[in-house]
Amino acid sequence: MAELEALRAEASADPEEFWARFAAGELHWFKEWDTVLKWEPPHAQWFVGGKINISDNCLDRHLGTWRRNKAALIWEGEPGDTRTFTYQQLHREVCRFANVLKKLGVAKAIASRFTCR
Repeated sequence: MAELEALRAEASADPEEFWARFAAGELHWFKEWDTVLKWEPPHAQWFVGGKINISDNCLDRHLGTWRRNKAALIWEGEPGDTRTFTYQQLHREVCRFANVLKKLGVAKAIASRFTCR
């Protein structure tokens, strides 16, 4: 609990520095941001100018590590049926769906480090 309170105090004291350090240390950026926070009430923009790929950060970066065979997603249906996907299995399913979208003419916005085959 003390660790959580210390993090909360640090974030409150300097939110921009706190989130910049977290974002730089925990996420892969294709281009680092120019400004951490652009605040023009009531609108806020975080990490202005930065380029990031959510799929890369949530999925692709784990494929080359020991996590590729760990559970990435556990799905539970209403009647109680379940299905567990490892990072590798989830990547395969994402690629299958991406290929469906490509065949329908949907173009990709940003190329990932890993390509779907």
